[in-house]
Amino acid sequence: MTFRKILYIDLDGTLIHTDTLWESALLHWKLTIFAPLLWIYWLRKGKSYLKYKIAENATPDASVLPYNNEVISVINNHKSNGGLVYLATAANHKVAQTIAEYLEIFDGVLASSPHHNLSRHNKADELLSHAHGEFDYIGNSSDDIPVWEKSGRIALVGKKSLIPSSHSHIPIIFHADNSVSSFHAIIKALRVYQWVKNLLLFLPLILAHRFGDIPLFIQGVIAFFCFSFCASSIYILNDLLDIENDRHHIRKKNRPFAAGTLSIPLGLFLIPLLLSSALFFAIYFLPIGFVFALLCYLLITITYSFGLKKIPVLDVIILAGLYTFRVLSGGIALNIRISPWLLMLSIFLFLSLAFVKRYAEIISMEKKEQHQAKGRGYRVEDKPILGMTGVASGIVSVLVFVQYLRSNEVVHLYHNSHLLWLVPPLFLYWIAHVWFIANRNQMHDDPIIFAAKDKTSYLVFGIISIIILLAMSHLNIPRPW
Repeated sequence: MTFRKILYIDLDGTLIHTDTLWESALLHWKLTIFAPLLWIYWLRKGKSYLKYKIAENATPDASVLPYNNEVISVINNHKSNGGLVYLATAANHKVAQTIAEYLEIFDGVLASSPHHNLSRHNKADELLSHAHGEFDYIGNSSDDIPVWEKSGRIALVGKKSLIPSSHSHIPIIFHADNSVSSFHAIIKALRVYQWVKNLLLFLPLILAHRFGDIPLFIQGVIAFFCFSFCASSIYILNDLLDIENDRHHIRKKNRPFAAGTLSIPLGLFLIPLLLSSALFFAIYFLPIGFVFALLCYLLITITYSFGLKKIPVLDVIILAGLYTFRVLSGGIALNIRISPWLLMLSIFLFLSLAFVKRYAEIISMEKKEQHQAKGRGYRVEDKPILGMTGVASGIVSVLVFVQYLRSNEVVHLYHNSHLLWLVPPLFLYWIAHVWFIANRNQMHDDPIIFAAKDKTSYLVFGIISIIILLAMSHLNIPRPW
């Protein structure tokens, strides 16, 4: 492929796999929840002015944007052959200049000013005037067609189908299609694997020994999907708000929105779609109390996403509370009374696991020689107290279970209740196992997901399940003590 001496490169969707206006808008929204009202006011003066004002308040970190390596390779090859390369974009000049200065591969920048939007025909006229002759241009959308008409050739990043048949006479000199399966990217963004947490909604049904009640089980399944859709909408919101922080993380940088495999507008569309679906099924099939529980969960998680996650310890308490809230919501959905012992056990157990999550993050920070967590309120020196508090919470959860075994409630529910005394040592072993794994920097970002994949966890909980089933049975198993 041979380009003319002057080559212009589009930014959004071409040089990077994302859109800088949406990125800047999300960063601005994180700074102030009322940002959308300001956008409406600024838009009255035109789109270019809106871009300018948003860029004044928030600019993406150029060092972690998802760059298109194939386009960068083309730029380097063109420059090595003595060609000139300019960044030509409808993005605000401040944003474009920041990216150009970081990459250090452009001979200049042409971008939108506060009162001039460098898009479509405006861009075509600007490039024609700037080049003083023939030029080539790499773009990615139908907005770039007027520019390609002026250049006389098409250099395209994306699907060829976006070029209308009426322009088939224009030769395509370069084509790169880096598109991925949207379906798989959406499934990844929904974090369907995280839905395993919502199995906690069935815990009241199991502990009440009513898992053979088919109508109640079906009701539990509906509650499970309602909660899962609601949770997925929050995961997407979190991913959008944490795009920049995720890009600094060794694993989270591959999430669909951080990597640019899914567009930000699609994420903003999926959030209300998932929420409305969850509320629709909850309203029509489940008790009104569950609907309020779902709304309460939504409010807490949104508040958490917009600021509470930055407050040390409080963020951990909220995470643990959200796990316990799932158990409580299951009881509400199925109209089953929740034992206070179960709630206390859940609170302290999930508090320990939430501390494990933060502890593991700090160990990862140490490995990368970072001192402050991105988007969090923790520092490396907080590791000892996180570890001590987390282990203590786990031990307290075992003690709560021991106290539960001494209650009259156990005698009424379990024919061989004495067998349940075999559970606390196993329970304690598992908690210690989780903390050992975390201390060795082998912990998944989410301890619950780790447990769902960990062979030791399967073995321990398998044995515990057998013990509970034997305790429930009407076999007369003698006391060994």
